Amino acid sequence: MSQVTTVALVDDDRMLQQGLGCWLGGVARLRLVATVSTVAELLVPGGDRPDVTLLDLRLRDGSEPVDNIGRLRAYGMRVLIISNVPDRQQIVEAVAAGADGYVTKDNDLTALRDRRRHRSYRIPTAWSRLSG
Repeated sequence: MSQVTTVALVDDDRMLQQGLGCWLGGVARLRLVATVSTVAELLVPGGDRPDVTLLDLRLRDGSEPVDNIGRLRAYGMRVLIISNVPDRQQIVEAVAAGADGYVTKDNDLTALRDRRRHRSYRIPTAWSRLSG
């Protein structure tokens, strides 16, 4: 039997939260365990500790992306950035802070499923943008 990967979404976009929740309900071996607007909400004592956290770079609470990544990694979570931020420096800083990859929100949701299948969360199109 294949292992189920648990996923949390940290994004303050309610439409994305709802859409991703509906989509993940139909994806084998991926289970959404939390949708929250801040990292602090995810890390409440006694809360779920997912295998992978999908994290938006810019949250309305003003938290720093590098700090958010560090906090999630300290709990043993893998971190995949999902964002519309095209700032190369912020992407590089996120990866240096421990993010496992970066996906722009204009990718199809199947990109997330495919990354899980290959045990890699790095999206080639995102990385090719960094090298240019």
